[in-house]
Amino acid sequence: LQQEQMLAERIFSKVVHRGCLDSANIRYLISPAALFNGDLLLAARRPSGGLLAMLGDFTGHGLPAAVAALPVAEIFYEMSAKGYSIGEIVGEINHKLKSMLPPELFLAACLLELDVSGASLAVWNGGIPDVLIAVDRVNTFEALTAIAGGTHDDQDEFEPTQAPSSN
Repeated sequence: LQQEQMLAERIFSKVVHRGCLDSANIRYLISPAALFNGDLLLAARRPSGGLLAMLGDFTGHGLPAAVAALPVAEIFYEMSAKGYSIGEIVGEINHKLKSMLPPELFLAACLLELDVSGASLAVWNGGIPDVLIAVDRVNTFEALTAIAGGTHDDQDEFEPTQAPSSN
């Protein structure tokens, strides 16, 4: 059983953690109770040079959440590398999860895209608590509230919001 757990951990890590979370400009702290806990943090460089990040939280934990995280990571990394928009990525993830998950298991997520210059930030929030964006260096924050829903097909719900700028 321990060997199976270690093998599953290696497979999971290879698929889910293949992005650029180790980049110098990314700092994060995750303190999971277990590897297969339903939390998901992904980051990928865009063809334009920008950065796309995703924070996700599946209901539940354990093997069901880990299994569901695998196709989400695959879609995120593949579509990010090809330059798809946040809306297209979220739409594809939503479509995949609706087709494979039982109703009691779902994903709340937030995607953030920082352009290559660092001057523009787009945010899509679907079910994660308010995202606080530092607008300037004087600790002014803007809260971006989650949209309603989670299993809708309305493509407009998958379009990001531009975060406020300090300019």
